[in-house]
Amino acid sequence: MITIKAIERNLYGKSASRRLRINNQFPGIIYGNDKKNIGIIVDQKFFMNIQNKSTMYKNFIKIILSDEKTIVVKIKSVQYHPYKPKLQHIDFIRT
Repeated sequence: MITIKAIERNLYGKSASRRLRINNQFPGIIYGNDKKNIGIIVDQKFFMNIQNKSTMYKNFIKIILSDEKTIVVKIKSVQYHPYKPKLQHIDFIRT
């Protein structure tokens, strides 16, 4: 199981997402299981290094939030930048 550290987001919207991407981070969301959606911030460099693992899109991922809360998820969708090797947004679904 892959472990990812993330930070819970407070600010949403286009300008907040752009500021994250400038700082080599990107937004994501965790949803599902009839629980409240959680907006998160993920480190771009860390995620680009682990995304090359072939099992990443098939297996469960453990996300550790800044308040030591642990959530087990699977990747639902990933949005990439059109021509740069960067991620724009990621959706996780609770298991």
